[in-house]
Amino acid sequence: MNTSKCRTIMVALGILLLVGCNPDSFKETKSPEWTTVRLAPGTSYDKAWATLSDLLSKEFDFELISREDGYLRTDWRYTWTGKETGNYRVRTLVKFPPERDRVEIKAEAQLGGEGNWVNGTDTRLLELVVNGLAPVTVGKALAVPVAPEPAKVPGTADAPKTEAAKTAAPKTLDAAKPAETAKPAEPAQSITTSRQEETAKLLESAEKPAEPPAGKPAVTDPSKTPATPGTEASHDGK
Repeated sequence: MNTSKCRTIMVALGILLLVGCNPDSFKETKSPEWTTVRLAPGTSYDKAWATLSDLLSKEFDFELISREDGYLRTDWRYTWTGKETGNYRVRTLVKFPPERDRVEIKAEAQLGGEGNWVNGTDTRLLELVVNGLAPVTVGKALAVPVAPEPAKVPGTADAPKTEAAKTAAPKTLDAAKPAETAKPAEPAQSITTSRQEETAKLLESAEKPAEPPAGKPAVTDPSKTPATPGTEASHDGK
């Protein structure tokens, strides 16, 4: 086997090894896309630019920066994975359109090493920049991570939802005691009428003389008995 073939095989094996051990945040693509984030209403361009430049200065050195043109590009960083390596590097490109109402971000990444670079994007870097601009931007960012679902307890299963459960009657405080219905109040007019009738019966019984026992004549009061014409004349003649 000649030297050229051996070199080709070694390069191919090296690329396969590097790609197999690439960072989880690396996504291969021939042309990384721009991610657009709109500025919050009332946010000035000066504030947005200051926030962005301060954020990137903590992670990168600047290769090109122009505030007047609204463009910024960082140097390549070879320690993004936590250790210095010559086969993986990232950088950030940022630009503002003439309207200054949004910011466009590109997180470039390359894997492989000198002469064998594979182009791509780094999702962790994109998330860092987008989330760092959250105080001056609005809207749902494309790169914001989704919160993980809560872990399920082993041995349990989701209970199936049935139609009966959906239409179940609401719980009552005391099912054994039926609810009492309030009795309607009697009209005030009927109460007054019944009392008047009772009073009239009492007066009638008080004025009516008591009936004598059977076999005895009734005794009357002479003073209350009206006198006949003949009787009154005989008294005057005595």
